[in-house]
Amino acid sequence: MKPFNVGMIGYGWAAGAHIDAINATSRAQVTAVYSSRPQDSNDLTAKHGSRITAYQNLDQMLDDPDLHAVSVASYPNLHADQVVKAVRCGQASHHRKAARPKLR
Repeated sequence: MKPFNVGMIGYGWAAGAHIDAINATSRAQVTAVYSSRPQDSNDLTAKHGSRITAYQNLDQMLDDPDLHAVSVASYPNLHADQVVKAVRCGQASHHRKAARPKLR
């Protein structure tokens, strides 16, 4: 298992490239995708080669205690609010930071 689990915010044309690039590393895999459109977890898993849970609610994805990072591939006008929400979620979850892998 790779040490970092990444959540993808947005699932448009750019997200596929983000997911494939992240999954190609030895350090991380995408394990969650948030999209405003319905997505099927099994279809995402088959397409990208890692077990991916689909969310249609960003707050629910960000509440996943197994996520270590997010990649933002949503519409540009949504980036700021989504990044702030992700940061706030991480800051509010200090107990999770201790369990996260350390970067070298």
